[in-house]
Amino acid sequence: MRYTEILTRTEAALAAGRISERDLEHLLQRRADRPGSARPDTAGVLAAIGLMVAFLGVALLFGLRWHDLHGGVRVLSPFLFPAAALALAVGLSRSGRPVWQSELAGIVGFVALVLAFLAAADAFHPRDNGLFGVVAAAIGTAAVVALHLQLRNARLTGWGLSVALVALTGSAAAYAGAGSHDVARVMAGHAAVAGAIGALLFARSRLAAVPAIRTSLLLWSIAAVDGTSGDGYQHLSVWHAVISLTVVAAFVLSSALELDGLVWVGALASLAWLGMLAAVIGSSAGWAIALLLAGAGLVGLALLVAGVRRRRTPIG
Repeated sequence: MRYTEILTRTEAALAAGRISERDLEHLLQRRADRPGSARPDTAGVLAAIGLMVAFLGVALLFGLRWHDLHGGVRVLSPFLFPAAALALAVGLSRSGRPVWQSELAGIVGFVALVLAFLAAADAFHPRDNGLFGVVAAAIGTAAVVALHLQLRNARLTGWGLSVALVALTGSAAAYAGAGSHDVARVMAGHAAVAGAIGALLFARSRLAAVPAIRTSLLLWSIAAVDGTSGDGYQHLSVWHAVISLTVVAAFVLSSALELDGLVWVGALASLAWLGMLAAVIGSSAGWAIALLLAGAGLVGLALLVAGVRRRRTPIG
């Protein structure tokens, strides 16, 4: 490669203001934070799919016999599955395998951990679901931190912490005896704090800011759903405006800040938004037309976002 030419073009782009020093630092930091990264190849993908299918098969076989178990074995045995997946993630990382393989194993482990807690709750029948949720979220947070100490994977840790902190916030509010409205307000308050933290961190470290911004959007979404349940899903309330703004914010921030992971948060919030609007609309033709216009507006927003990305001037 012609490194001299690339360096000259980069220097010229920096001097002309077509790229900023922060953009260049972000690019270099992303590469530094993903050592050993490699694109998935056919053999690796097939092996990963095979392991996941086998993992699911073992889980299904276990589920068929799980109801026959008793006592502590029935409560604790589901945690063998997340433990195996997370141990595999650590083993893949230490053996120098591509980062995406350990990330995939970690994600499977986190999902299995959530399912394990749900199974344990069904077997244990806790007297206080709020307290059980707090304990489960605290254990999940500790598991995410422990995995981060082994993998040092900011993206995997960020997603895990976002989900764990959202669960911890809602469970703590429920344990404190808050009703649906109060839980929604608590989550909204925490969402505002997380968003402010993300904004303050963004100028210093994008990697540190992304989990805070993602957590804020997730909290706003869940607060809207929870708040609407208190008012009744058939009635229009301020929470419908909250979920609408959350959807727009997720997609706009994803494009403006080049945080592609926020697209998934926006997609999840969009599903909640559609469900909430469908409950309000019912059989009203007027609301159906409003929904059609809202959908057209979202399509227009998508086209606007795509246009902004296309107009960006490449380096050189």
